[in-house]
Amino acid sequence: MHPQQLAVYSAVGTASALFTWLGARLFMQKLEFPGVNFKILLANLLIKTAFKSLGSKLSVLDVKVSPIHRVIESDLLRIETIPLSFDANSSELYLKESSELSEYIIRVYQPKQYREEGYPILMYIHGGGWMFGSIDTSDDFCRHVSNNNYLVISVDYRKTPQHVFPACLNDCLNALCWIGKNFKKYNGNINQLTICGDSAGGHLSIHTQIRIFSLEKNIIESENIPKITHQALIYPATEIYENSDSKYQSLTKYRDSGLIINAPMVDMFWKQLIGVNTSIENAKLNPFLSIMSAIDPTSNSQFYSQFPKGFIWLAEYDVLRDEGQLFGDVINKSTNEKRIEIREWKQQVHGFLSFRKEITFSEFVNQLNSLTQG
Repeated sequence: MHPQQLAVYSAVGTASALFTWLGARLFMQKLEFPGVNFKILLANLLIKTAFKSLGSKLSVLDVKVSPIHRVIESDLLRIETIPLSFDANSSELYLKESSELSEYIIRVYQPKQYREEGYPILMYIHGGGWMFGSIDTSDDFCRHVSNNNYLVISVDYRKTPQHVFPACLNDCLNALCWIGKNFKKYNGNINQLTICGDSAGGHLSIHTQIRIFSLEKNIIESENIPKITHQALIYPATEIYENSDSKYQSLTKYRDSGLIINAPMVDMFWKQLIGVNTSIENAKLNPFLSIMSAIDPTSNSQFYSQFPKGFIWLAEYDVLRDEGQLFGDVINKSTNEKRIEIREWKQQVHGFLSFRKEITFSEFVNQLNSLTQG
């Protein structure tokens, strides 16, 4: 047989084996996770394969979206992208970091029609393991919310591995100050300020509030820090733990098989966030980094009662599901009321906000309206 024919037969055989393996894996996952779309199962396999190959170098795969122009206008919105900079050593508001000048970007989605009382404000912090994502990848979501009569400020905080904690938290704190100083210019109602984030953004939403809880009144006033009146958290990360930890049932159940993210990936994201100079043991004791391990809910219920009303969305097939559930339960128990509405989306995976946007975006606005107008 000719060598070229052998090469063709070999290639066909390899491709056939690959498709057989892929089909078998998808079939097995379909049995384990009923109701999940095949596209999500396929995306999960690709992500997990990339993670096994690249490990902590996974950041090279970050999706790059063509950036939106500095200022654009639609029939309903004016959208402005604003670069910001600050010195983290200039105020007691910020946690200490090595960088002298911190730089990041926010994007403001402003309804064009003037409203006398101002528009309710949503400060949105995107997810992505503190490593991925941007204000561009979350643009569709922010436009949808703003089109439904919200002033939206989307925060493009500094990412790992180039910037370790507390860079991302300091950027969120600075963005909150910016809102306090500029809400009138953009026709916002500062008495209706919701902080919102998904996954790592949910973590930053929680810990931004915790940092504010710790500040003296004079710092809050001098930095123009507004009061956060509501919170909207989507499958948030709340606590750092070892890959082998068994505290949460969802962590144990989906440790290796979790869709989109699993325990080894979460472990890698956390280690990239804290950097090489901080141990996991010390990170667990830091309330601005890992609230559920640093401040024991059983003996500090008064602390958790400081959180405002809000809602938490969770995914049934998510390794982070139970820690988000516990966070909401702790707040409700500490306040003796249902201050946090907890909703578990059945047969959904981590990241479903974007995977099912034709449903989730509208559902989010409906629940946000109920929260802020109730």
